[in-house]
Amino acid sequence: MVPLLTLLLLTVTVGPIGAVPYAIEQGLSTFWAIAIVCLMNVALVPVWFKALEIFGYGRRYLNFLTDRARSHIAGRSAKLQENLRAYVLEFERRFGHGGFFLGMTTFSFVFGTMWASIATYFLNLKKMPAMISIAAGVAANTAVFGLAAVGLLGVVPSPYVLYAGAIGVALLFCLYGKMRERMALRAALSFLRRRIILRRREAAYSSSRSSNSPSSAYKHLASE
Repeated sequence: MVPLLTLLLLTVTVGPIGAVPYAIEQGLSTFWAIAIVCLMNVALVPVWFKALEIFGYGRRYLNFLTDRARSHIAGRSAKLQENLRAYVLEFERRFGHGGFFLGMTTFSFVFGTMWASIATYFLNLKKMPAMISIAAGVAANTAVFGLAAVGLLGVVPSPYVLYAGAIGVALLFCLYGKMRERMALRAALSFLRRRIILRRREAAYSSSRSSNSPSSAYKHLASE
């Protein structure tokens, strides 16, 4: 039990560069050491997101999107104001935060679960895709750094190059994500407008058909 808790503590604090060699020292093979540390890293993702729920992660995300929706819809028809939820769902369907999720995968590859989870909180990203992105990043992190720690990886870039490169790539993805977010918000608003116009036309068509039907004409004559 003590070695397992120590391994978990090393995974949280130091990462695979310290956790994998420790697991091997405890008698595990390289494969199982990397596999167990990888599972621990991935399992920590929902734990961090659960902790962030204390600060209202889900509510913060929805408030952010509905505020963005209102800023686009402000001054427009009341019907658009009533359809904020449909606007948000259409934004999600278009994967509006795609660039940010790629950025989080890169960021978590170097900085691990905790800092990447905190970053998603401040970026107001949808929880499940963000968790998948971070899990992919930390799984790759464990495989690469775990193999490097036991000398099974021939070439490993220096930490400075790795950190600078990862930050640069993550920033590029986030810039792309910001552009993608704006495009998806506009597309969601256009979709919502078209849907409302179509519904109005269908309602007007149904109303005209019912008013021109024989039964309605008979009722009109009977009333006279």
